[in-house]
Amino acid sequence: MMMLAVMVYALSACGGGGSGSSADRNANQIAINGQVAIARSDSTFYSMEGADFAIYGLDKDLVLRGKQQVALGNGKVEQDGTLRLAVPSSAVRDSRLYVVEITCPPTPPATTCAVEAPIHVMLSGRQLQQGNWTASALTEIVYQNLAYYVAAEYSADQLANIMNSMASWLFNQSPSKRITYQDLLRWHPDRSAEYPPTARSLLLEQVLDNLISGFDVKENRRLSVQYIQPMVASADPGGWFFDIEIQDHLAFIADTRFGLRVYDISQSEELQEIGSLSMNSTGRDIALYGDYAFVSARDRLHIVDITVPQAPRILNTLKLTDVHSISITGQNLIVSDGVNGVLIYSIINPDNPFIFRSYPASLEAHKAVLDGNILYALFINTEIPSPESKPDKLLVVDISQSDSNDIYFGDIDGRHLTLLPEHLYVTSPRGITVFDRSRPDTLVQVGHLELDFAITNAVLGDDEIYLLQHGGDIQVVDIKQLANPSLLTRISTPTLTYSAAIKEQRLFVAAGPSGLLSMELDKLADPISRPIISENRFVRSTWANNDRLFSHELDYGIEVLDISRPSTPKHSAKYEDPERHISGITPHNGIAYLTLYGNGVQALDFSDPTAPTLLAEYDVGAQAYSILIDGNVAYIDFEDQGLHVVDISDPAQMMTIGRMESIGQILRSTKIGDYLYSALGPGGLAIIDVNNPTDPQLIAVTDDLGQVLSVARLGDFAYVATRDSGIHVLDVSSPAEPSLATTIDLEDPAYHIIFNGRYAYIANHSSGVTVMDVSTPSAPEILGTAPTSSYALHLTAHGNNLYVSTSRGVERLSLIKQ
Repeated sequence: MMMLAVMVYALSACGGGGSGSSADRNANQIAINGQVAIARSDSTFYSMEGADFAIYGLDKDLVLRGKQQVALGNGKVEQDGTLRLAVPSSAVRDSRLYVVEITCPPTPPATTCAVEAPIHVMLSGRQLQQGNWTASALTEIVYQNLAYYVAAEYSADQLANIMNSMASWLFNQSPSKRITYQDLLRWHPDRSAEYPPTARSLLLEQVLDNLISGFDVKENRRLSVQYIQPMVASADPGGWFFDIEIQDHLAFIADTRFGLRVYDISQSEELQEIGSLSMNSTGRDIALYGDYAFVSARDRLHIVDITVPQAPRILNTLKLTDVHSISITGQNLIVSDGVNGVLIYSIINPDNPFIFRSYPASLEAHKAVLDGNILYALFINTEIPSPESKPDKLLVVDISQSDSNDIYFGDIDGRHLTLLPEHLYVTSPRGITVFDRSRPDTLVQVGHLELDFAITNAVLGDDEIYLLQHGGDIQVVDIKQLANPSLLTRISTPTLTYSAAIKEQRLFVAAGPSGLLSMELDKLADPISRPIISENRFVRSTWANNDRLFSHELDYGIEVLDISRPSTPKHSAKYEDPERHISGITPHNGIAYLTLYGNGVQALDFSDPTAPTLLAEYDVGAQAYSILIDGNVAYIDFEDQGLHVVDISDPAQMMTIGRMESIGQILRSTKIGDYLYSALGPGGLAIIDVNNPTDPQLIAVTDDLGQVLSVARLGDFAYVATRDSGIHVLDVSSPAEPSLATTIDLEDPAYHIIFNGRYAYIANHSSGVTVMDVSTPSAPEILGTAPTSSYALHLTAHGNNLYVSTSRGVERLSLIKQ
């Protein structure tokens, strides 16, 4: 495959009819003539003859309400790539965004049509009418095509360089008013699917407004970024921030378009640039040493005096060849040069460093770190992989011995090194490999975490490693168990991330074209979903009790797992009743209470998880719908027989102590104080006074909320989850007279809602798990959505984990830190 870059050009559009005349425009017709081409690395173009094209109008208000596109017309791309279409002038409005979509037909004609995934050229109505199809108006540069073609053929670093080249091309189109590459990707349909509906609407609204008005999208970046992730501040001076180091309250940034920038980060909500230094070369990496900053460009290393951070100045420049990375340990500067290998400079005199040791190799030196006298260095093969390719190498050597042989020089797959006291973490696109380095001459692999994403950098926190992904997002890895790292959280970022540094529970990210970002680490959202039962079974509900997870699997009975070690759950028991299918489960004090389709409730003792014992049955001759347990009392709803209040102080002798006539099917209930709040499906929400359990009384029914599936109470407010109308927040300070406080719209059904601290978690069907901040109960705010592999149906929290019942099994997520 020869393709190294993809560019979409929209070359021309002119008014008029078939001939483009003004007379035809007066006849209420506009002739749209455009040309689109995909550029190859050899400067030729893939022909698009025979491709199908269609033009759609996207009205902003319609889009935000989830309506379909308005089709204007379609046709075939001509031999020279020209698109021709006449549309009514009344259909073209300033307030609308227009999309030209180009695809090859399923069975291409005998031409060289090369479009394997849709290409979209997007224009405002004003641009369409004026014939102003400039490159700066493009809102997609075939990002999907690029990833599809090259991901399997090129290394992660090569792919990043390709993406950077494309972004640079975009930047150069209209320096005064440009829409940056990452701004465009921010609302790319594939990326936006990761965001919650409200955030997605906000993003799209901003992009549409800016495209239509011609404003620079960057002017509104802070609002949209802050909404999606735990952002407290950002700064974007228009460069390309590549690396960051922090000293005291100052952040020093290597900017590939400018040189060096200095920011005051002392204020949590404001990042202020206080100094800069133009170097007439790209700043790629930075390392600090007292009053000195060492800033690398590709072929040189600048030594900068930062005694006065407002006015840094170059003291000296070292000529190099191909610098990949730099770091400083003690009085040693370690330079990884792709041509010359690893160079160790003595910086006893920082103004004039000299080479102390050098370690050349046939591969490119990519990353090196020093611990005492022991050097760990990665040498990588950057050629396109082939059977003859040389593997990457890890060098371990004692630099105190000038004539020492290598301690270790072995094959490895790696892109980044992280040192811990007795362990070495080697990160690659395939995962994290953990080595015991207590004896550097005999590295022993002791652990591995498989990953499916490429990494640009890694930053060590207290008990976590922050992995910066190619293309954006930050994955957080829990390393409390050093030999058994596990994915903990994902921070969604709508931009590239290159380097990061931590200062006082704030993560500062050098984010390429988006500048410098600041996040609060104690507000991380968007947990990662990890399947723990993968048998493709439909799990209706899951409950955690005493380090055991009880999962109700449709048609498979009850599965019990030992979750005392959440990262490695173990199957411990299985229970089925073939004659009477199980409709639900509620565990309590080692006893599991099962509701049955075939009448009644069973109490099972799981004290010996390998041999559950049936203690008793509570059978009233009707199907049991749901059960809620509060202390020694169970509230059980039966078909046509209403609510039974049952004493379960002795599970083997369950006794009825109260009843209430049927008010409809109770799907789920929650009890706060003296009241039950019960979800009645299409019947709405019921509030039942159980102050006297022997005589429960219905005191209120709210039947205008839609189909109610779940309810949870927080203080004076009840959060009502519905199938068709989102989350309703009711003021229940007076339980007999509930009133609507607010409604949170959701795109998909809300099957279940629970609270954990100041956060609410919603099983949001095909959207996954939606997270809300409920610090102000009357005005919750959506933080993000964690996707699950299939429909999210039920939730239970245990320890620091959230267990999600889905239509394909159970998945585990990390709860947000309080």
